[in-house]
Amino acid sequence: MNVTSRIEGQTHNDEILISDATRQAIPDNIFELGEPRELIVKGIDGHILAYPVLGLKS
Repeated sequence: MNVTSRIEGQTHNDEILISDATRQAIPDNIFELGEPRELIVKGIDGHILAYPVLGLKS
């Protein structure tokens, strides 16, 4: 399994989480993001950061 699938497995209801790598790759003016969450992901040493996508920035 890849990291994206592991992150998806830790979402709640209709939540969308993106990795820190994805957050760094997208322009800052597109999405409103929530506070980062530290996730323990099987197959990865240590924690990874994931951000909930709250919506589009206006």
